[in-house]
Amino acid sequence: MMEERTKAGTEGEFGVSAGGSRALTPDNLFVLLASSSTLTAVKKSSKPLTFTKTKTLSTPLPQSTQERLDREAADEKTKEEVDKFGHLKQPSNALKSAVDNLLKSGLLRGQDIAGTEALTMAYLSIEEVATQGAELRMMREPAFRPYKKAKRIAKSRRKMYRRIRK
Repeated sequence: MMEERTKAGTEGEFGVSAGGSRALTPDNLFVLLASSSTLTAVKKSSKPLTFTKTKTLSTPLPQSTQERLDREAADEKTKEEVDKFGHLKQPSNALKSAVDNLLKSGLLRGQDIAGTEALTMAYLSIEEVATQGAELRMMREPAFRPYKKAKRIAKSRRKMYRRIRK
């Protein structure tokens, strides 16, 4: 059989005794290290704990106010970033005139394109004009597909909202 390991009396050098003649303190634990230079250095470098009363925090701003302040700060930062490139905003007059000359030479300005389309439409039959319009619609449709989808979803959300409100 195994003996019990607990005793009613003193257990050892650092053990707490049931009689309690000595109180356990940190100095009792460091008795063996008292002559050590590291222990004295640690004792000198350690500061006693002092509790200072901290100031209470102010109540947070309402969420809408905080979001507005965040947006204003982000807007200011964006303005600073944009101002870095302010010299690139307006192209020079020489560049504008060069681009305009290129567009004129290729008949690619808005007025020129409208004029050439009117001339070509005058020589086409009604069926050819209809097929050409259908081709143009088919080419433009993928560009507007996301807008149509967003509009459809918004409409269904409005309907659901009104149903719930009733």
